[in-house]
Amino acid sequence: MPNNQLLQLGILLTFIGIIAIFLSLASAAGKGNAKFSVVGFLGFIPFGFASDRKMLLIGILLTAIAATATILILRSYKA
Repeated sequence: MPNNQLLQLGILLTFIGIIAIFLSLASAAGKGNAKFSVVGFLGFIPFGFASDRKMLLIGILLTAIAATATILILRSYKA
C-alpha cells in the first residue's frame, strides 16, 4: 500500500473515530453516567487513568493492540 493510501486511511479512521465519539455522547446525553479512560505509552511502559477499572483494562488492551499493529506494519516496510 503506497504511503498516500496509508495517509488517507489514517485520516478516514480518525474521522470515523471522532464521529463515533459524538454519536456516543449524543446517545448518552442526560443520563449522567459517563465513564472515561486515558491510556498511553511512555517508551515501552503503559500508563493510564480511568473512572472505572474495566474501562482502564479495555483502554490498555486497545492501546496494546494498536501498538502491536503499528510495529507489524512498520516492520513490513523495509527501506
